[in-house]
Amino acid sequence: MEIGQEAAEKTYTSSDGSEIKTCSEIFADRASVGLIAMGVSFLIVGVNFVLKVILVTLIKELRLKTVTLETNYTMITIFVGQFINTAVLIVLNNASFKDFDNGTGPLSLIFFVGAETDFNVVWYKIVGTTIMRTMTSQAIWPLIEFGMFYFILNFTRCLDRGFGSDTFSTK
Repeated sequence: MEIGQEAAEKTYTSSDGSEIKTCSEIFADRASVGLIAMGVSFLIVGVNFVLKVILVTLIKELRLKTVTLETNYTMITIFVGQFINTAVLIVLNNASFKDFDNGTGPLSLIFFVGAETDFNVVWYKIVGTTIMRTMTSQAIWPLIEFGMFYFILNFTRCLDRGFGSDTFSTK
């Protein structure tokens, strides 16, 4: 990557045909920001998956009397846990509490990343994009999870039969 004066020498043709000089560092930075935002979305989905596994295990350990009661508890706890992990943390992390506690209170110490102090177009653009990416990743995750477990299942089957072609023979 070129840095400094050489980077500003890049000339690009815009959609209206005019030539524009721009810095290649801008494109690299924009790509990095996009990758980080997508990584955060996948991280939230991963944490939701781990949270779901933990909550299902904890609910099973309660040994409730009926399957319906166990299903209701599981559904409610998973919903609340994923809601807090996804929506509330994204909203609070993008908020700035400097107008609320002058930047010295506990909210500003915990959530210090956000720059927007009020709900405006920029805030909705940032938060909406992050929530949309997370929900899209969350929608695709069951397919990824199915493929992952299907691969593990078939790999252990192949390992059990010594990678041979006879499906009735084991090591």
